[in-house]
Amino acid sequence: MLYLFYCRQAGAKAIERSAHREAVACFEKALVALQHLPVSHAMREQAIDLRFDLRSVLVPLQERERIRDILREAETLATGLADQYRLGRVYAYMTEHFRVQGDPDQAIASGQRALAIAAALGDFGLQVTPTLYMGQVYHDLGDYRQAIAFLKRNVETLTGDLLREHFGIAGFPSVYSRA
Repeated sequence: MLYLFYCRQAGAKAIERSAHREAVACFEKALVALQHLPVSHAMREQAIDLRFDLRSVLVPLQERERIRDILREAETLATGLADQYRLGRVYAYMTEHFRVQGDPDQAIASGQRALAIAAALGDFGLQVTPTLYMGQVYHDLGDYRQAIAFLKRNVETLTGDLLREHFGIAGFPSVYSRA
């Protein structure tokens, strides 16, 4: 258990230095260590969260196939746990993944799933990321009215201290939504 903690901590420190490949190695070691621990609800939650960590460092490395695989694994785990919050995060990240892959239909479907979960949970923070990504999808499609409608939601709600919140992504949704 301690090894798992140190691997995650080392991965987080590597991210701070933009040492993405080093962070990938740390998070992969943590996933291997996790497999040697007794199966429990908490361990499955950590397995999902580690995949989110891994996804975040694979994005700048543009390892899109690995990102897809990791998100599918996280989706399976979150579904098995009936963890709606983590499932919402999976779908939010899938929205961006499919957008970057040039599959707007899948991106929109994932974004709608993420937003539906966020609304059902009443989780404002969970709504921010898929709202941003949906705006970007519609911008890419040239549907500027839809893009503005989504991005304007974030612009109007991300004020004060929320301007500097990451909401699970590398940049600031408040800035991306305004751009």
